[in-house]
Amino acid sequence: MSRIQDWNLKQEFQYFANPRNSLRFGFNSTYHTVTPGQIEVSNNSQFVPPTLQKRYSWENAIFVSNTWKTSDKLNIIYGLRLSSFSVLGKGDFYGLDNNKIVDDTLSYATGEFVK
Repeated sequence: MSRIQDWNLKQEFQYFANPRNSLRFGFNSTYHTVTPGQIEVSNNSQFVPPTLQKRYSWENAIFVSNTWKTSDKLNIIYGLRLSSFSVLGKGDFYGLDNNKIVDDTLSYATGEFVK
């Protein structure tokens, strides 16, 4: 069984600049924990299932949008969103060669930025 657990914080504000313009802006931050599935085997098997490591990541965004009421029948909504996604440690991360064979192992501490 695998599992994804998210902790999310979002704050949004709205500002009415004038009767024709309404601004929305804010931020969003999500911390992801991914627990990979486990491989189970019968008692008489020689196969030893690998222990899969949890993976962690952090996703952040800021955003702003404007609703412009051009007339009683037409609204124009436009905006901007800047996002980032970072893979975090704790864990081992493997480099592969052109033949998809592991040729490097990097270990990262808890909370250390991997990418």
